[in-house]
Amino acid sequence: MTPVPNTQHDLNPARIFETLNAFQRSAALKTAIDLDVFSTVAKGNRTADSIASGIDAPVRGVRIVCDYLVILGFLEKHGREYTLTPESAAFLDRNSPAYLGAVSGFLFNSNLITPFLD
Repeated sequence: MTPVPNTQHDLNPARIFETLNAFQRSAALKTAIDLDVFSTVAKGNRTADSIASGIDAPVRGVRIVCDYLVILGFLEKHGREYTLTPESAAFLDRNSPAYLGAVSGFLFNSNLITPFLD
């Protein structure tokens, strides 16, 4: 039996948009790692106000980053409180023995990124 060719209705642009948004996703994650958002939440700072206070950053910006991290699945939000996901607790809290956050400094090194900009 010959497969039926794809029609316009079978096509899905999701992979295109996911790839185009990949930079924004990774930049948000790197920002949270650099600001130590995950370790701050792990210490018990659960609201945007307390996280902002813990990392000395503006509340509005922290709320925006944290809400985006919820969408990406790196944080959970219940009411006004953020919590770590199991993966974030294991790999993004600086106090975890399995911490991987330092990898972002290597992967975002300008020597690695610059060639992709040209």
